[in-house]
Amino acid sequence: MKTKTVLQMIVIAAAAAGALAGQEAPASNDPGGWTKAKWGMTQAQIGEAFPDNAKLYPEESGSRMILGLNGVTMGEPAALTYRVRFFFDKSGGLREVLIVPELEPKSAKSRLLSGLTEKYGQPHAAPPEPTHGSLDYKWTWTFEKTIISLGYIDFGVTTLDYKLRQSSDAF
Repeated sequence: MKTKTVLQMIVIAAAAAGALAGQEAPASNDPGGWTKAKWGMTQAQIGEAFPDNAKLYPEESGSRMILGLNGVTMGEPAALTYRVRFFFDKSGGLREVLIVPELEPKSAKSRLLSGLTEKYGQPHAAPPEPTHGSLDYKWTWTFEKTIISLGYIDFGVTTLDYKLRQSSDAF
């Protein structure tokens, strides 16, 4: 009798864990951007938020407005030096931050995955996808306003992307 009760409790706990795994992270953990760069900030506000790190410079990329920042050493989500690109929507508000660590990609991936998991919990891990003879790995944390994606391609590229969540983005 006790064995049956224990098994029922395990099944219920596993079902609850599975149901929670597909949900977004709590809104209280939502970063609302990346470090000091918050969704909706203008290019001028981004420049004011990062005065001591490195020089901001505009980049041309079709119709997208981009600001770049090189040599940023930050402790979040892991103490690394990064190249950062800030993308703005048509109204001039921040909508995406793309971060490329300047450390060896496999080591950077491990440190970022560890730091993000410690801060935000377990990510959704997509199965590796073949990409031009390599494997593309992706881990995602989804919040009310923010989607964080860590990508690693095994030929040597690690990227970290913070995006303003759109209504079309699934949980």
